[in-house]
Amino acid sequence: MNNPVARRRKAGTREGSWQAEKSQMTRTAILEAAIRCLIQYGYSHTTTPRICEEAGVSRGAMMHHFPSRNEVIAATVLYVQEKRMREFREAIPYLPPHEAKELTREDFREGILGIWKYLNQPSFTAYQELFVAARTDAELAKLMEPMQKRFEKEFYSAQESLWTKGDWEEGQMQLVSDLVNFTLRGLVGSYVHSRKRARFDAIVEHLTDECYRMYRGNSKKG
Repeated sequence: MNNPVARRRKAGTREGSWQAEKSQMTRTAILEAAIRCLIQYGYSHTTTPRICEEAGVSRGAMMHHFPSRNEVIAATVLYVQEKRMREFREAIPYLPPHEAKELTREDFREGILGIWKYLNQPSFTAYQELFVAARTDAELAKLMEPMQKRFEKEFYSAQESLWTKGDWEEGQMQLVSDLVNFTLRGLVGSYVHSRKRARFDAIVEHLTDECYRMYRGNSKKG
């Protein structure tokens, strides 16, 4: 039947859906622009006008979503944390569900390279900028602390899922995770500046050997 009221309602629903989608796209564009600004200009120079320019949105559109710099920074902190976790899970090579009785050296190497891939994502660089700035910015530190605790818990849980096969001595898997995590984090900045591929490869191979040695020497094997 030809019902004009129903047609108007349907048209209004479509229009509302499009407006909501458009609003979300604008919000995401602003947050992605904020990440790029953090990387390119640093925290103190990531201003709302600069974010607007980077995102290609008007000042009015920016103010509609984020009326102040504090609000866009707060939203960016949350967005970066969620993006980091998603990218980490995409980067690490999940192993088949506990079919093998023991881990191989290659299992460790693939896991290490997956974590290295994640640490070189723009989201991690933006996070590092926020982390350093939070040292002297109490308001930013307050924003980041609970999110960081949640992320670290999920990060280690996901990382340890790489190497859960076998029967580890208590604390040894955590030690391997810490060794990989802190070594690679320290390597990120150095590698960016030096780009010495041969040295990087040597470190990865040594780290792989050390993790595998710890696993073979300390896991519970009958």
